[in-house]
Amino acid sequence: MTSLPTRTRTRLRKRAAGERGGRAAVAAAGAAAGATAGATAVAVALAGALLSGCGIKPTSAVEAGAPATVSVPVGPETAFVYFLSPEGRLMPAARRSTLPMPASEVLYRLLRGPTDEDRAAGLHTELPPVDTVAGASWGVETIDPATMRVRLYFPVGPLSWPARRQLVCTVAHAARPGQDTEVVLTGPDGDLDAERCRL
Repeated sequence: MTSLPTRTRTRLRKRAAGERGGRAAVAAAGAAAGATAGATAVAVALAGALLSGCGIKPTSAVEAGAPATVSVPVGPETAFVYFLSPEGRLMPAARRSTLPMPASEVLYRLLRGPTDEDRAAGLHTELPPVDTVAGASWGVETIDPATMRVRLYFPVGPLSWPARRQLVCTVAHAARPGQDTEVVLTGPDGDLDAERCRL
């Protein structure tokens, strides 16, 4: 058998020792990683147990979207009349009854003006109050399937634009909710041109 030179045998021994050291380091790292993973698993399990004990179920993250909105259920016994905000914008105010209200009744609720609750919310009207006019009469008639006439006890020519919008939107939504409706305002001084509600 041929023997290797002394210098070659020395290099081989150093290489083998290096390989054994590398394997030992890898094994130690694996053991450490396993210990860390085990500790993490224990921590997660412990957190879950604590949450369950408090009545809170662990859950994944939920992405937030737009702000939540609250919808108020409205039945056929609820109608809306339109008053004006301090800035002059149309604002609906609910009026409820035990039975569905015809458009003429909703108009009367508008002409009676804001309630104390409406006024506390800053609402007002630019229409003449019905209770202050002797012998006042009003009504809602159908001219054709898409046009309504509102008969009033006061001249309609001098009405402000916000006052006309109060009448038009209240009657349009009461008579044909959700549909495109024209409304003609009629007073002792004649008719105004048909208008649509534009909120």
